[in-house]
Amino acid sequence: AARRDEENTPSARLSQPNIAALSLRDAAARSRASGKLDEAFASLETANHVNPGDTLLLRELVELATQLEDHEAAAKHLAELATLVTGTQRANTLLELADIYFDQLDNPPKGRDAMRRAADAFGTGVRRDSTLRLLATEAASNLAWDAAVDALSAVPESKRTVADITTLANALVRAGRQADAVRLIEA
Repeated sequence: AARRDEENTPSARLSQPNIAALSLRDAAARSRASGKLDEAFASLETANHVNPGDTLLLRELVELATQLEDHEAAAKHLAELATLVTGTQRANTLLELADIYFDQLDNPPKGRDAMRRAADAFGTGVRRDSTLRLLATEAASNLAWDAAVDALSAVPESKRTVADITTLANALVRAGRQADAVRLIEA
């Protein structure tokens, strides 16, 4: 009779990546404990390659990449993590990704995109609207008027404050859409 390891069954094939990933995670823990963060990161990267989709592993990769100041890797793993989680957890992951794009990678367009996706992940409600307002403020402060218009336009009319309307009208004018600004103010 064939040993379980040699069986050509889905369960036997699936168990091998899990075993390999656990072994690699153990190696990473040992490397990390001895202060060898580069080795720990490499082991975790391999574990992620062998057994992708583990949200705890991705979170650990983000943490280590941040400690190593490898912001590109942190962004890559956060982006992957965001595809695996839902709701508020997805929104918070995308906000963390936006922070890296803005603060570490100097990539405002990707930061704005991550913020917009975070707002959408929040669904409806105060956190979504607050994220959109924050996005509009960031965009306006960097003269990205179309992004500011898009963000504030996504706030439901019934929830727009006087400040939202004023900022939106200003952004519309600066984006070259004076007629839209007049319609907004007259409404």
